[in-house]
Amino acid sequence: MLWGANSFLGIANLITKDAEDVNGLELAAGYGDGTGNKQDFKAYALFGKTFLNGRLKLFQHVSYETAIGQTFSASKSTVYRH
Repeated sequence: MLWGANSFLGIANLITKDAEDVNGLELAAGYGDGTGNKQDFKAYALFGKTFLNGRLKLFQHVSYETAIGQTFSASKSTVYRH
């Protein structure tokens, strides 16, 4: 997902999962380092629980992502002037 420069004001993320879809705790994390995204780290946790024979459902989602971003390097070149 990409968000603009003003994303610090808030992000709305719609998740179409039900508490019964998770039914417990789900965790995941990943790390990548390459020319596309340097030091890209993502993690999320999902928790879902159903109470009172399905009349009360609790669902929570927490996620974190950080990356340095794409890096570029330029080689030195010799400039000849006349």
